[in-house]
Amino acid sequence: MHTYNLFFIVILICIPSLYAQEITFSGEVLDDKTLEPIPNVMVTVRPSGGNRIIKYTQTSADGKFRLTFPQFPEEHILHVSILGYAPQSVALLRQQTVYNIRLQEQVTALKEVVIKAPSIHEKGDTIQYMVSRFADVQDRSLADVLKKMPGIEVEKSGAIKYNGVSINKFYIEGHDMLGGQYGLATNNIQQKDVGSVEVLQNHQPIKALEDLSFSQNPAINIRLKEDARSRWTGTAKLGLGASPLLWNVESSVMRFAAKKTKSEYIQDQ
Repeated sequence: MHTYNLFFIVILICIPSLYAQEITFSGEVLDDKTLEPIPNVMVTVRPSGGNRIIKYTQTSADGKFRLTFPQFPEEHILHVSILGYAPQSVALLRQQTVYNIRLQEQVTALKEVVIKAPSIHEKGDTIQYMVSRFADVQDRSLADVLKKMPGIEVEKSGAIKYNGVSINKFYIEGHDMLGGQYGLATNNIQQKDVGSVEVLQNHQPIKALEDLSFSQNPAINIRLKEDARSRWTGTAKLGLGASPLLWNVESSVMRFAAKKTKSEYIQDQ
């Protein structure tokens, strides 16, 4: 009887861990006629019937791609697209992890050609999002735009995640001035003052940033526009709690001086 109970307990412990295992989708994208690999194809994962991108990658020079998730994304699709080919969507299935896709050429009539900078850049472990490509007129704060960037989630509490993993550092021009209270910055810095948002995957050390240490969690670095660095940006936070916690008033003022390597930070309490 004791042996049976022990076996049952072991099964209960193992079942959740099986479901929590990572799952990787991979494959290649080929030209339907020539069967040649197509590089730089945008491969995204999004909910069925929705346009919100939860993760993305691009095919390599040999047309291959790879996407890893902490668990199977229920009711999601794999969407592939590139200019000159008809886009294609495939439902993700639990029993299938390899998806080889053939795209058919599609002629697109262009009335006017406008060349724009890519909205997302990838260099090593750093993903750079160009804020202007995601922002709309009604977006005021940086937080409004962060919610639109593929892979980035902003929870109601203000906590930020990248591909489902919480960030452990939030930098502004390479400096950690707010600690864990980065909601002060995201809700108060105007999106028009931000040039780009950098996601530092696995928080690898980068010489251009100060005081970074290795971690499995991602970090975010905010790059301000040149004219915004010479202005004062104010943030404020008020709190009220039951005894013994009374009023907690905190105000922070940040100034990013142009043509200086150090950021000036003043905190008054």
